[in-house]
Amino acid sequence: MTRVLVGLSGGVDSSAVVDELVAGGHEVVACVLRMQEGGAPVPAPDALDRARSLCAERGVKLVEEDVSSRFACAVVEPFVGEYARGRTPNPCVTCNAAVKFSGLLAAADRFGCEKVATGHYAGTVPDGPGRALITRGADAAKDQSYFLYRLAPHQTARLWFPLAARTKDATRAYAREHALTAAEAKDSTGVCFAPGGDYHATVSERAPGLLAPGPIVTEDGTCLGEHRGIACYTLGQRKGLGLSGGPWFITRIDPESNTVTVAHGTAPRWRSFSLSDAVLWRDLPAGGLDCMAQAHYRARAVPAHVTREGKRLKVELAEGDTLAASGQSCVLYRGATVIGGGIIELDDCQGRSR
Repeated sequence: MTRVLVGLSGGVDSSAVVDELVAGGHEVVACVLRMQEGGAPVPAPDALDRARSLCAERGVKLVEEDVSSRFACAVVEPFVGEYARGRTPNPCVTCNAAVKFSGLLAAADRFGCEKVATGHYAGTVPDGPGRALITRGADAAKDQSYFLYRLAPHQTARLWFPLAARTKDATRAYAREHALTAAEAKDSTGVCFAPGGDYHATVSERAPGLLAPGPIVTEDGTCLGEHRGIACYTLGQRKGLGLSGGPWFITRIDPESNTVTVAHGTAPRWRSFSLSDAVLWRDLPAGGLDCMAQAHYRARAVPAHVTREGKRLKVELAEGDTLAASGQSCVLYRGATVIGGGIIELDDCQGRSR
């Protein structure tokens, strides 16, 4: 059997993984990463209590790792900084690569664990000696492969996702059947490190100017109303603008003038865009690479052609267009396998379709 370190949050998914691996005879070490204390602790106190109780009941060694300094520097500060640039960050992508999995793998080394298991709805596929790539989970509604695209193949080779072929409903059913206290725990929503999941308080505390009111204008400069601060908005947003005569959609956020620009009719969509800070886990042929591109978590992946453009990747959709926002991640797939991705850049981009 395998000596495995399980990333335990106290939620239903990771709790089910701990229980199942113990029942399967594996030698389990559970690890809770304590990412933030204070107003919005991560994990929350009730989740931490559930994690401790589960390990005590199952006779599992529990270690609690303090990664709060790294989390603040690598996740929270860049999160606020992106809003200051009028962009829309994705903190989960950053956290998985820079904090969560790096922390779990380091803990696994210290405790002599061959594998690291988590409750993510994703899978892996071998990609040569000592390498593996992330694949989609079976539950399309809960698939988390999008958030894991920055994990390097040598890291992924050590990962184990026991829920890869399972649905969320099946996981909850397992938790109820085995009397896990986390069986009815609510899924986490919003930004985990923000009070109540509302990130505005976090932004206000660190950069109050980002919640300063300013004008909402049309693309010809006509003022339609006042916004609540640029950090409250994202490109393509329709709801919550407080404007009559809609639908209105945000087409630009300008932090220098503290202005939000809108257009009437349809959301801005894009046929092409570039990716900064990109990773590609497949060789890029001279003529480019055909794949599927997913421009945000809930987006449908669409056929695309990817080429190198200086230090960036250029993504050109083969058919149709998609919603996109600077700062979000676009993840590239071959079938169900993640082959890379990067941060969407729309500045000076000529790929807007309307």
